Amino acid sequence: MTLLLQEMGVTNCYFHLKLFDKGLKDVDPYDPDLSDDLKLRILRECNENRWYFYREVFRVSANGAGTGIGGGSPFILNRGNLAYLWAMEMNISTYLIMPRQTGKTWAAIADVTWTHQFRNGSSILHFNKNQKDANDNLQRVQQAIRMLPLWMQHSSMENLEGFEKRRVKNNEKTIKNAIDSTIEAMASAGNESKADALARGRTSSKIWYDEMAFIFFNETIYSAATPAYEKATELAIANGAPYAISITTTPGDLATPHGAFAYKMMNDSIRFDESFYNMDRKTLYKTINNTPDKMPFLFIQFSYLQLGETEEWYLKRYKNLNNPIRARREYLLEWMN
Repeated sequence: MTLLLQEMGVTNCYFHLKLFDKGLKDVDPYDPDLSDDLKLRILRECNENRWYFYREVFRVSANGAGTGIGGGSPFILNRGNLAYLWAMEMNISTYLIMPRQTGKTWAAIADVTWTHQFRNGSSILHFNKNQKDANDNLQRVQQAIRMLPLWMQHSSMENLEGFEKRRVKNNEKTIKNAIDSTIEAMASAGNESKADALARGRTSSKIWYDEMAFIFFNETIYSAATPAYEKATELAIANGAPYAISITTTPGDLATPHGAFAYKMMNDSIRFDESFYNMDRKTLYKTINNTPDKMPFLFIQFSYLQLGETEEWYLKRYKNLNNPIRARREYLLEWMN
């Protein structure tokens, strides 16, 4: 990714390679013989440098690979998930569209996992089109945590004293660890009044909407959840805590109210460009917050070719899917009407 950004003329092309503690170069966080001093230094580096966590520690569950400590596979960057995670580090609300099977959901899970593990008292709301899909994403977060080194897991009973164990709560819809960080999974509602009640008063400085274009009454949920989010954001800024609304979705159907609202949000957002990496923070935030007729969201979208895949990659999936309309939506990113 660094070489690619260099070729594109991006001067700030090393930010995802930073390492504050140079003594951790070539140290394996999964080495079973790590000293207590090295473990503390790795924890400090992860806490201060999320890119080290994504690069050296975070694991993605993969078919055929275990989900125990050190299982899965390393997290691989592409132009899309790099832009998303950069925006999350900058606390910029983000709207991400990427083709299926290119790492869209796992980018959000990487951000959620880092926040949950390294920010005391963080609260994250996750909305999805149905409870099963919301729970599945929560389960992926739990898998990601279980694949971390045991000494890094704030939910592992092997690490906790009796009073800490009582603070840990895990079920299908909610996870809470020993540092009082919580993630709550929620689904779309059956009618507008229930959708309004579902989100109203939920105070969280980080909200993740997955498959926004398919969440029934998404406009009602978004409108009800945003005032409490804005209040929580004020506290997050004062305390130096992370905040942002993130949307990850596949293009939907413009003939449905939820598809039309998601499409409008997309068009009302500011289109991301890699030149944004070169901006100083003051200029960047001014661009995000003061662009006329745009909401303070970054819209990030990349085709499968821009993410390094080939025509053969697409044709194989098109053939296996055996559904031209779904293929156009899920791999060519076309909104249906």
